[in-house]
Amino acid sequence: VENLNEPLCRLIRRINKNGLASALADGTQAADGDVIVWLDCDLGIPPEDIIKLVEKLDEYDIAVGSRYVRGGMDTRNKFRAFLSYIFNLYARIILGWQFRDWTSGFAAARRQVIKEVPLSPKGFGEYFIDWVFRCNRKNFSIVEVPYRYGLRKGGTSKTDGNLLVFLRLAISYSRRVIAIRFGRD
Repeated sequence: VENLNEPLCRLIRRINKNGLASALADGTQAADGDVIVWLDCDLGIPPEDIIKLVEKLDEYDIAVGSRYVRGGMDTRNKFRAFLSYIFNLYARIILGWQFRDWTSGFAAARRQVIKEVPLSPKGFGEYFIDWVFRCNRKNFSIVEVPYRYGLRKGGTSKTDGNLLVFLRLAISYSRRVIAIRFGRD
């Protein structure tokens, strides 16, 4: 990124910080465009779908890529896709049926949304659940846009091949859902 010499691209070096949520919180706060978009860099989410999200910001404050609306799909192995679906069903029961993909992590938002509801720097993927819930509470208009979530093309997942890590994250996410819903966060 440093060698790109692209004025619209900025590298943020974070010393002694780690974690997905804190990186996204820092990045979205540093962004200065009218539209802020984020997604995992492992290419499991097709970057070309960014355009679909941004186009929806003419009508909505937030557009979220969703595996669970008509046209969306989770193409990872069936077990992982099933577990993700079950967790999102749990989140819908606790947090509200109006939203389907509580763990998406693929979104576009107007700058004003991020100013009013910044991303939490805590946890791993829990930041997204928290953010969507708080945006709903602030009555920002949100649309879910279908996309196909696929196998990562780079990097390694914290949970792939490690059931203990997966279970630890599942428990953390589940507790966070309860804390968010009942205002204990």
